[in-house]
Amino acid sequence: MSKNLKEVSPTPLKPDERPISYNPRKILGIEVSTTTVVHALFKLQRLSIVPMALYFPVHAVNTMITPLVNPETAPDSFLTAVHKWVPQAASKILIASLLTHIASGVLLRGWKLYKSHVLKEKYHLHHQHKHTTSQDDIGLTGGISGYLFGIYKQFTLSPLSMSGYVLTPLVLYHLLIMKWVPESLGEPATGFDFVKQLLRASEWWIRWFAGIIPLSALISAASYHIVAGACRLLDVKDMKKRKNASRIISGLSIAGFLSILRLSNANSFSSDWSQFKDIFTKLNFLRT
Repeated sequence: MSKNLKEVSPTPLKPDERPISYNPRKILGIEVSTTTVVHALFKLQRLSIVPMALYFPVHAVNTMITPLVNPETAPDSFLTAVHKWVPQAASKILIASLLTHIASGVLLRGWKLYKSHVLKEKYHLHHQHKHTTSQDDIGLTGGISGYLFGIYKQFTLSPLSMSGYVLTPLVLYHLLIMKWVPESLGEPATGFDFVKQLLRASEWWIRWFAGIIPLSALISAASYHIVAGACRLLDVKDMKKRKNASRIISGLSIAGFLSILRLSNANSFSSDWSQFKDIFTKLNFLRT
């Protein structure tokens, strides 16, 4: 029997690597354990990215490339063509998958924090900061994010998780002004005309704080979260490949910002300003 034994390092496990056991409970006659729920949340979070992953290339082309080609008509023409091919239920599926991804991520994060706290209390373990190239610690390649969240890590959030929390309110704001508020007013969802009007609003604070800044932040955060998330999902450890991914993120962010500038200088509108005024009046950004 001694032949089957092997020597292992005496280094203690990290708090979140130490096993923790809970007695399973029966729900509606089905035996459910904490481990089962956590694994189900992991699978649910991964499956929820499928609709968004399929839609992202199309949306990226429409928001980051077509405005660079022709900000006057190209974005709307491309969007019209997409709507002809995409099923009407697509927007509902995308929103449902997005909310599922956010909810499962928050629940998993809460569980990880709780588990870490319980194990620290039980085993009196403390995380030791050390040099690592794990994407969970330093992001894709390190740099500023690696300094802040990696080697000298003081926060428990990884750069990928941090980008997700930054992205969430930006996406919800985007849905609010582009879809939910217009529909609550009995109007169709907004398009690029609305974006152009937002970027050319006479009120400078609306132009910057409701348009340029949140849209730029949305593009940058989304680019990082999606590309870095794909690297994390595919378990990319090669630093050269991760640097290439970082360049892709930078390229998308720059293209998005240039597209915003191009749209802000576009003069043609196929609709009047009434919808823009109705939406921001509803949000109490404008007075009637």
